[in-house]
Amino acid sequence: MKKRLFIFFIVFILSFGLPGYLFFKGFSEASDIFAAGEAKNMLTYRVNDCIYKKVSERGLKYDDFAFIKTDNEGKITSIQIDSVKLNTIASELVKDIIESIRSIEYGEFGIPLGNAFGSRIFSGRGPKI
Repeated sequence: MKKRLFIFFIVFILSFGLPGYLFFKGFSEASDIFAAGEAKNMLTYRVNDCIYKKVSERGLKYDDFAFIKTDNEGKITSIQIDSVKLNTIASELVKDIIESIRSIEYGEFGIPLGNAFGSRIFSGRGPKI
């Protein structure tokens, strides 16, 4: 009787413990990957948005930063960069980007249940957890 109880206990632990361990291990890896991807996407969006707004509001063009000198035949002999203006815009952009990043509120994201098991077959499938 004790031997049967012991075997039942071992089977019970293996039946629920092993899948639970595999699930939480896969879930941890999947959540790290999803969170890093979401953060990268949000950061890229914010940086691009700040650059677009700065260029739009100032009406910036390539000629505002670079002076192209040509010879009598129209061939480019040199390109001179207005580094003061370029650095001014760059510092304004950095300030805008930092403000934009600081304004990000905490959000939530869901991971498809199939990703939590680490299986490529079920990846992206199932309800989000």
